Amino acid sequence: MTHRSLRRAQAGAERIEHDFGESTNHAILIAYSEGETHHAPFHKDKQEGVEQTGAKDMVRGSSFYVLSFSDEGDERRFEIADLIDGKVTDTIFSEKMASGSLLKVDAATNARYWHWLPKDPAWRGRVRYSLIYRTIKRGKVRRLIEWLRGVAEFFRGSFAMLVLPFLPLWWLFTWATAERAPVVTAAALRLSEADESALQTKLTALEAALYRVPLRTQRRDAVKKRNFNQAWQYGQGRQVNTVGLGGFQTPHNFRKGIGVYMGEACRTDAPVWKRELWETCAEILELIDPSYAGSAGDYCVNFARMDDSLEHYVKEHIDGHDVAYQLAVCLGDFKGGELRCTLADGTSQMYDNTRKFVQLDGRLPHRVEPFIGVRFSVIFYKVFDRRLAKALPVTSCPRRASWRAAR
Repeated sequence: MTHRSLRRAQAGAERIEHDFGESTNHAILIAYSEGETHHAPFHKDKQEGVEQTGAKDMVRGSSFYVLSFSDEGDERRFEIADLIDGKVTDTIFSEKMASGSLLKVDAATNARYWHWLPKDPAWRGRVRYSLIYRTIKRGKVRRLIEWLRGVAEFFRGSFAMLVLPFLPLWWLFTWATAERAPVVTAAALRLSEADESALQTKLTALEAALYRVPLRTQRRDAVKKRNFNQAWQYGQGRQVNTVGLGGFQTPHNFRKGIGVYMGEACRTDAPVWKRELWETCAEILELIDPSYAGSAGDYCVNFARMDDSLEHYVKEHIDGHDVAYQLAVCLGDFKGGELRCTLADGTSQMYDNTRKFVQLDGRLPHRVEPFIGVRFSVIFYKVFDRRLAKALPVTSCPRRASWRAAR
């Protein structure tokens, strides 16, 4: 590339840093011109903290960004999926990427799922480009250059490699200096229309069950009242405590001194209202994110009610024992009560998750804004997962999940 071309590529990196607060130090440009043979198989980008063979050149916890564009404005599908023994068990994200769209894939998504560019026999005679911005470890640059030379050797002589150095440069400059480019977030999972309707029905049933809960006090008043004061709070699931205490006999798989409750999340002899809450939430999780539970059900659900706008609150706090992201939704009849989350750069954003699931990382500071009315919160979270060798990297900010049900 010429010096001028490098400046244009740098402009794209500067735009990403401005919009997402993340600095990248490397970009790779890949061209696909024949849909039957030019594709990207299922893979995870090689990153510290991600189970994958070979050198891990990406910095732990960093995201990568895929800028998709074509000379004719065509779309091509990009997919993220859950795999078991090389077979797709759940498609997490599948969308035709419009020319000019930007896909952000954070470290947690890269660690947990596989992504690919499927074959498309109908794609012929047109060039589709992927410009991928990453943050790599400086010591891996030389090895990366050798890998890129191998890629160039593979594509040598193809039409794509002939036009690759020239065609996208001016387009990249106009994108980097444009007012706003469309963004597609990897965490924006989608449901079919039928599943959306089913989720709406289950949320209504869950809301009715929450109104019937007979509790009057929260279990953690004495310890955490400085941060929480609610009408009641109740939790179920794969919880942890000091190893050897009560039912917490099984040692945590990577946290010393911590024991895991491995019994039934909700026993058959439990009160009806407890079984109703747990079973309804299990059905909801199966709809919105079945791989979160896994076959072993290593997750927890926290339920809480606030109904006194003067006395009840959730102040800014972090959930330091979490090992992955959370899924949160609010139900009830109230106004206000938005979820405010502090981001890695110290700024904050506010999210209305009333009957809408928001994916967030509880290990970053978050709080609930003042409210009026009756507000229920339902939060799926993890403090243990037998599939993990260590906690997933902290994700930098919440994502509004498009599986949300309309009010």
